[in-house]
Amino acid sequence: SVDGFEVTITTSPREALRLAKDQSFDVILSDYKMPDMDGQAFYNAMRQVAPAAADSIGFVTGDAMSQNVADFLNKSGRPHIEKPIIKHELMTLLRRATDRIES
Repeated sequence: SVDGFEVTITTSPREALRLAKDQSFDVILSDYKMPDMDGQAFYNAMRQVAPAAADSIGFVTGDAMSQNVADFLNKSGRPHIEKPIIKHELMTLLRRATDRIES
């Protein structure tokens, strides 16, 4: 348990999709740049596999954010933070990603 969250970790977006199909999570925190698929592909796949889970994704971005990434994040409405991760920013992202549960 980390700050009241039970944490499940995987390094594979495909494994995360499988896990989300089989169980529910309050928040799914994903890097945007991944070797197997990018954040937009992951989000779109999650919408197909586990639509409710797609509404709980928050992204972590690094480097300078490209216009395409910024456009995707704005269009999807998913919260994001930039690396390096600062704890209070992470906690704010987690709260924003779980707003749909608390309301």
